[in-house]
Amino acid sequence: MKSLYLTETALDLARDLTQKQKKDKMIGSALFNIGNCYYAQYNSGYDSEALHKAEKYLRQSVEVFEKADLDNLAKSLYTLAHVLFKLNKKDQAIKVYERGIRASERFDDQFTLFKLKFLKGLYINSVDYNQISSVFSYLRNKELDVYIEEFSQDVAKYNKEKGDKEIAIDFYEKSIDARIRIQRGGCLYEV
Repeated sequence: MKSLYLTETALDLARDLTQKQKKDKMIGSALFNIGNCYYAQYNSGYDSEALHKAEKYLRQSVEVFEKADLDNLAKSLYTLAHVLFKLNKKDQAIKVYERGIRASERFDDQFTLFKLKFLKGLYINSVDYNQISSVFSYLRNKELDVYIEEFSQDVAKYNKEKGDKEIAIDFYEKSIDARIRIQRGGCLYEV
């Protein structure tokens, strides 16, 4: 996978930097990007091994960002929590989620707070459709259809696994609608 090779190369380059803060931010970002590539690999084919690799790299990015007290921490905690929920490690995911809330508030990261609100609506509150709808409205107003597409697929898959095919179909349709809006805008987001 070309993007994985490039992110691993970026990690090697970041390790060679001399300025401590810049070096930590670059290393943490490279680790996050590698984890995010594995997460995207999982999302495109539901490869559980990729999800475990994503967890490993995201944990490392969280450690770097936390130790250096960098604002990237909130985003890494959100993504790690999402991965842990998908791995059915709910207790760990909730702890990471709570840390993500605190980091998002501390660094005034409103966007990550909304993404964490989605996790709460799907995984913690046993599917709170009002909360999910609120997040979707926020994302739609910000024209962040790429997240609506991803989150719709998550809700659809969750409901499909629970046997609620009607709701699953509804969210798969929301995902398709978001994809169409993305394509019309000429801004198809691919990893």
